[in-house]
Amino acid sequence: MEKIMKTMGFSLKSADAAADMELINKHTLEELQPEQVFCFSVILCDNQRDRDDECFSDACLEAFAPLFRGVTGIYDHRWSAEKQFSRLYHVEVEDGGKTNNLGKPLKNLVGRAYMLVNDATKHTIEAIKGGILKEVSIGFGAETPLCTICKTPMGWRKCANDHAKGKEYDGVLCLGEFRKPADAYEFSLVAIPSQYGAGVTKCCGKCESDKRKHDCENKQRDPMAEAYIAFSTADAVDCDGYAEKGNALIAQVNQLLLSAEECDARAKIIAENRAYLEKYAK
Repeated sequence: MEKIMKTMGFSLKSADAAADMELINKHTLEELQPEQVFCFSVILCDNQRDRDDECFSDACLEAFAPLFRGVTGIYDHRWSAEKQFSRLYHVEVEDGGKTNNLGKPLKNLVGRAYMLVNDATKHTIEAIKGGILKEVSIGFGAETPLCTICKTPMGWRKCANDHAKGKEYDGVLCLGEFRKPADAYEFSLVAIPSQYGAGVTKCCGKCESDKRKHDCENKQRDPMAEAYIAFSTADAVDCDGYAEKGNALIAQVNQLLLSAEECDARAKIIAENRAYLEKYAK
């Protein structure tokens, strides 16, 4: 599954800097004191059905916990050093105390993070405390999600056996279920929530995080999936000429969304126009 941005809010459980200094100082070069750090608790993801008709298995959440310990917190999934603002020092799976939207016991992957208290972080700390900054997404690598009906790799909307996400088969809901995470990259403060109960960025197990490229072995891709890859893996936001590159990307995605017949027809018209121009422009 290609990178998708989904979000979650902060946990209602507060983090105690004074009690957690031993854990925090495992990640520092010099020993910090409680008054030097601001700590917060965050729900990273859960085991509920999301808006993409996907979910995490309980085993996947358990496997995530050690992977996310020590992972950095950044802004808007901008993978650069200047966007770092915090670090997760403790992550575990917690009982949500209720039933999730699949009728199973809710499980949350909850992390505790710290950030330095100084003039540079003052605005962020105030925004977190005031509830302005509270949506969170995570970036990770995992094996392709499996169809909950037949356990085969799930494509963009269907598996190889033509089971469609969001539909029921003999009373069983078809979802793409993530079972085996491979790595954890970051968690981000973001602006727009997109998931019911968990905020995640999903990507293939063969994700080259330094280049933001994805070599997915899933052969079920369709034009919509390819269009999504073009958007989600673009580095235009970090480049000069953003507007020009963004317009070029939109044109590329629109082309990917066309049917094969329409693409052929358009290519023929363009070729005829070029031939005409070449003939009469001289």
